[in-house]
Amino acid sequence: MELIIILLWLVLGFAAGAYAGRLDRSAVGWALFSLILSPLIGFIVLLALGPAQARRPCPKCAEKILPSAKLCPHCRTELAEGWAVEPSGY
Repeated sequence: MELIIILLWLVLGFAAGAYAGRLDRSAVGWALFSLILSPLIGFIVLLALGPAQARRPCPKCAEKILPSAKLCPHCRTELAEGWAVEPSGY
């Protein structure tokens, strides 16, 4: 019986990590958080936080940065105003 509880705890902890990955959050970090505290607490916190802020790849180095950035923190490229706006459909 204890083995089933431990396996269920592990599966739900990793499921919380996978869900965090779908929300663009750290899957490994949230899996560890859920395994240490509780998978239920991990899911509740993730649901309360919601998805992470959308990030776009830098046009020069392709690292993901916030669309409101004026300077890429990775490659220090100055970004033009509206660089993250996707072109309208054809």
